[in-house]
Amino acid sequence: MLRFDFRGGGASDGTHDQGRAERDDLVLAARQVSAGSPVVLVGYSFGSVVCLGVDDESVLGWVGIAPPLTFDFEPGLPAARDARPKLLLVPEHDQYCTPAAALGIVECDAWQSTRVEPVDSTDHFLAGRVESVSLRVVEWISELFG
Repeated sequence: MLRFDFRGGGASDGTHDQGRAERDDLVLAARQVSAGSPVVLVGYSFGSVVCLGVDDESVLGWVGIAPPLTFDFEPGLPAARDARPKLLLVPEHDQYCTPAAALGIVECDAWQSTRVEPVDSTDHFLAGRVESVSLRVVEWISELFG
């Protein structure tokens, strides 16, 4: 397992680049850790969008926790069109993207192999639900990949 923070927001020239620099960071980190082995990308909030923006061949699947899918991210989310499995854990009272909104986006945009699960009784910041979300992520990865 690798947990890291991005080196900084935006492009190297200080402009906003819709998460492209962060995706580059994630691909580099995943390749360093995996050394050619498959990985599952897991991200929270903006980090979930970064993960869903990476379609590297080493990726087995994706988990997006509190993904702000209602925001406009360019150049899109390649994972949406990918047949590899995805789990989106969306807080019931999320301020940025509710479970109904996430499900609508997934259905409207015809995401492949995607499961949307609400996280009951919490908002975007997961107060009181971090442990249960963590356990669900581990459970999902174990169910799919052993």
